[in-house]
Amino acid sequence: TGTHLLQWPVEEIESLRAGDPIVKQVNLQPGSIELLHVDSAAELDIEASFEVDKVALQGIIEADHVGFSCSTSGGAASRGILGPFGVVVIADQTLSELTPVYFFISKGADGRAETHFCADQTRSSEAPGVAKRVYGSSVPVLDGEKHSMRLLVDHSIVES
Repeated sequence: TGTHLLQWPVEEIESLRAGDPIVKQVNLQPGSIELLHVDSAAELDIEASFEVDKVALQGIIEADHVGFSCSTSGGAASRGILGPFGVVVIADQTLSELTPVYFFISKGADGRAETHFCADQTRSSEAPGVAKRVYGSSVPVLDGEKHSMRLLVDHSIVES
């Protein structure tokens, strides 16, 4: 698009894909969480893709999230017509600590749907003195393209 920087992880990261992949297709409803249990969550290479209902996407034109920004949105707890939807990683059993990485679709200044890709660290740790912020930016999603993400988890680090 001429507006975004792309980078790929080093080749050695492919060793995280040594086991059998977990493949799961689900139809998510608003507010739903689908648990995925893995043997060891210290190092993960996660790919997830989401298809957005076309009728719902057309309804975004009426949305009130004009000028949405990941950093000022209030994080993954902020709800909209189409968002947030994504993956929660590094979650404890009680979900008191977790890190959501998600998409949020809002109405852009031009009246068209605009997709944002965000990471919310506000509940990533209960430890005091840890920087906790929400960050991200808008991302291009072409017509007919799925909303896809790749996450690399290395103990307490999440790269998206």
